Amino acid sequence: MKKRNQLLGRMLAGTLMGCAMLGLVACGEDADDNGRGSIEEVKEEKEAEPTEEPTEEPTPTEAEAEPTEEPEPTEEPEPTEAAKAGRNPAPAELGDDVYDYQISINGEIIRLPLYVEDLLAQGWEVKSNISDLSDTLRPNSYDLFYFEKDDAEIIADVLNWDVNERTAQECVVNGIQIERSSAKDAEVQLPGGIDWNTSTYDDVVAAYGTPSYENDTSSLKFVRYEESTYNTVEVRFRLEDGQIDKFDINYYEQPEDFEQGEVSTDVPELTAKYQAPTALSDDPADFIIEVDGALYQLPCPVSEFVKNGWEVVDGKSEATIEGRGAGKVTLRKNNFEFWTYVRNYDDNATSAENSFVTDFTLRDHDANVSVKIVGGVEYHQDKDEAMKILEPLGFEFEDGTIAGSGYLTLKYKSFREYELYVADGIIKDISVANELKKDELYK
Repeated sequence: MKKRNQLLGRMLAGTLMGCAMLGLVACGEDADDNGRGSIEEVKEEKEAEPTEEPTEEPTPTEAEAEPTEEPEPTEEPEPTEAAKAGRNPAPAELGDDVYDYQISINGEIIRLPLYVEDLLAQGWEVKSNISDLSDTLRPNSYDLFYFEKDDAEIIADVLNWDVNERTAQECVVNGIQIERSSAKDAEVQLPGGIDWNTSTYDDVVAAYGTPSYENDTSSLKFVRYEESTYNTVEVRFRLEDGQIDKFDINYYEQPEDFEQGEVSTDVPELTAKYQAPTALSDDPADFIIEVDGALYQLPCPVSEFVKNGWEVVDGKSEATIEGRGAGKVTLRKNNFEFWTYVRNYDDNATSAENSFVTDFTLRDHDANVSVKIVGGVEYHQDKDEAMKILEPLGFEFEDGTIAGSGYLTLKYKSFREYELYVADGIIKDISVANELKKDELYK
């Protein structure tokens, strides 16, 4: 969790300004159990406008950087031949445009995005007592890694753009931060001749124009150039002497030659493990529903609906769902259809049929389909009859804004709830949601 927290601290305390990226359906996605975050979280953290002044030393503390016991040496895999050749070769000289997303460190240029293997091929080594490139990153997630070379240390945002999990060494560097406290003797330049040893605030403005955003604290000035919401270059100055003390470059784009992994045709273990219930339950916490005469316990694989005669509608459904991701699926049977978001609990991409329906909603007041929930309460049932069953189970009734309407609800927490809409004394809509984390399935 240490690296994840340090990244959050860097973005909240170190940048003092915001950014954000890639619009994806999260659908209540659980936090990663291994301390990694989603790319969406990178967006959210970079959008934050912290009020606290950043610390002068955002690099690891002495206790973090120098463990009391020498860590076991890890055997790093050899870079591939393609990596040694370099798939994203940097130019021989820095350009003039801040949005070239280049940085020169001790005379060697790095250009974003680049593969981790390309960074290794330039002679950078992962700081093994903090980072491990054999760590796996789930799809659409990032982690923070420290690299060092000669007298310089950089912090890299490493992202997995694949639909399947990958080791960090197989992923992409989309962000680089370098600051004076961890590279005191390094020669560092940005495009347009900006040198952190000699350039001033006026030099930066002369080279790049008026900043997109700037902010001062009691001791620091932050200047950010923003090509888009997620692609930025930030320069930090010390107010006491006007000297640059940090560069932070972020370019969140997938490399043009990035090759997506294949979608497995195997049924994931968690999907295969599902067993359909044999009866409705009198316990709401079981989240068992009956739809068109068949029983389902949410979360439930889409394949269970297909087994019972429902069809995944092409053009209204996603064919595959990335690892630990979510997507939209529309199911149709007997001229009635409903859509829902489904989740893939596996770390690798799979078909929509192998993903899980976590919520069922029937909002068509005249739908010709039977639906029952806990205690046998059903669609189109009289409200007073339903209340006799549901009130003892903890359901509450709340009047709606329209006379004679209201809601019968039972909520455990967000995305684990029942909601029945009542109008004219009849149950008109039924919504049942039970989103669980991966490690909560089948408990």
